[in-house]
Amino acid sequence: KTEIYADILNADTVINVPIAKHHSGAGLTLGMKNLMGVILNRGALHANGLHPSIADLSTVVRPHLTVIDATRILVANGPTGGSMNDVRQMDTVIASADVVATDAYAATLFNRTGADIDYIRLGDQLGLGTMDLKSINIETIDA
Repeated sequence: KTEIYADILNADTVINVPIAKHHSGAGLTLGMKNLMGVILNRGALHANGLHPSIADLSTVVRPHLTVIDATRILVANGPTGGSMNDVRQMDTVIASADVVATDAYAATLFNRTGADIDYIRLGDQLGLGTMDLKSINIETIDA
């Protein structure tokens, strides 16, 4: 249990824009994990298990759109990084109204699946979206 900033709860539209990166505790920082920025005491989410807490937070704060910046991704030593050797140029932006699908797709950029990241799997189980990428229409747009 923790306080959520009132502005996010009262917003007409929420657009979530995380930067895709490795995270030592959560595995990856993507859309659902990025929502930790809307709470007053992030430490409270760690107390009862980080992954279930991220999934629980995602039941309350439901972005209308998640846009993951994966132009450059941090693949190791996150969340702060160790050196430029930890960065990969991906030139990718992922956008969807389904935060679970967005996160599951972004996980593939790290050679993982949604099922490999507990908070994504839990989000799928809670019905917050789908991590089954075969069940959704994915459009690739080349610039």
